[in-house]
Amino acid sequence: RNSVLQSTDKLEKIGKDGPPPYTWTPGRQWDISDANGDLNAEFRAAMDPLFPKKKDVDIDDYEFGHLGKALYGSFESMDYRHPEHGFWIEDNLTGEIQPQTPTPLDFMLVMPKVDVASGIVPPFKTVVFQHALGVCKETMIAIADSFAERGIATIGIDVANLGSRTKDWDGTCLQDSLGFITLDNPLAARDNFRQTVVDQFQFIQVVKHLSADFLPPFGENDLDTSRLA
Repeated sequence: RNSVLQSTDKLEKIGKDGPPPYTWTPGRQWDISDANGDLNAEFRAAMDPLFPKKKDVDIDDYEFGHLGKALYGSFESMDYRHPEHGFWIEDNLTGEIQPQTPTPLDFMLVMPKVDVASGIVPPFKTVVFQHALGVCKETMIAIADSFAERGIATIGIDVANLGSRTKDWDGTCLQDSLGFITLDNPLAARDNFRQTVVDQFQFIQVVKHLSADFLPPFGENDLDTSRLA
């Protein structure tokens, strides 16, 4: 147990000590639903390829009536995996992990629809979403409406080697989890987990410094990032 806690503490330190500034670049954005709660056609067109019906996943299975805006952004996180071998390199003398390549990571943010009468107004409390293996960050839309109904925004990134972090990604959300759990390279599989944990700690630092101003009243942060869940 102690060794696990020490390992987690080490990953947290690596993630929190990542290179500032914690800046981000806005990407595509959509109003998710209209006044009637119907899905925005442009948002649907962006999400449909991620959830092909041939895989028995249908975007129409989800609720969107409480969702206001969705947007993509990106930030830079340090990748500690060797670009050729896929595992972390430690200094033999100090035991320090050797940074490899700063890598841009995409994130998705889904915010509630403003409803003054119900008290659903920015700044919104925020949940950091972590998807399961074999899928991608966009699966947050399956639960985002339930959070939005309570005035909570949802934000998340892909784990290592899945979703937008897949080499030669075909644009679909349902993927083989063996891209993450590389059975032919156990050290790389171990360090995909470690890299994902570090990325999450880096991402939390970015979210805490995130200035999102897309909803009225303009000039204020749409997110309350003082407490993250």
